Amino acid sequence: LFVEVRRRGDTWYDSTFEPRVPESHPEFDPLQHLLSLAHDTNQGPRLEIHAWTVAFNVWNSTNSRPDSPDHPFLRHREWLTRTAAGTIWDGANFAFDPGHPEVQEYTFHVLMDLVRRYDLDGLHLDYIRYSDRDQGYHPEALRRFNERRGRKGRPLPTDPQWLQFRRDQITAIVRKIY
Repeated sequence: LFVEVRRRGDTWYDSTFEPRVPESHPEFDPLQHLLSLAHDTNQGPRLEIHAWTVAFNVWNSTNSRPDSPDHPFLRHREWLTRTAAGTIWDGANFAFDPGHPEVQEYTFHVLMDLVRRYDLDGLHLDYIRYSDRDQGYHPEALRRFNERRGRKGRPLPTDPQWLQFRRDQITAIVRKIY
């Protein structure tokens, strides 16, 4: 079974880093309950449980805010990716910038906490990408890109070196998680 356990900065399990989804009862761990049932061979064949997680999207509304003050969207707005024009809303989501080292470190720790604490059979990363070619222009990502390439300014969304830099950011986090 592929089970969504991490939505947009909130979880269907007991996370050390992120709040539970508002619909979840605080004294009930849905993921642990599911794993107990699925891995109990006394009830029939063992079922594999693969945790489906959303990687970088952290909120999907311009009209509301998360209930929990511990939600990463509220705690780390400074990590939100930007378009070349500087906007942080992509039309559907607010997302953390994969080119920001603190985002990569945070995402890694969230997912390692999940796989260390639960007897999962697999981990699936959804939205492990930039939502558009015009995303990824966080000031820290730009600084890192320019420093590595000996450049200045803001690359065009079609710049081959910029596109490679963005691919490298996704590859780096996937490798680290692996």
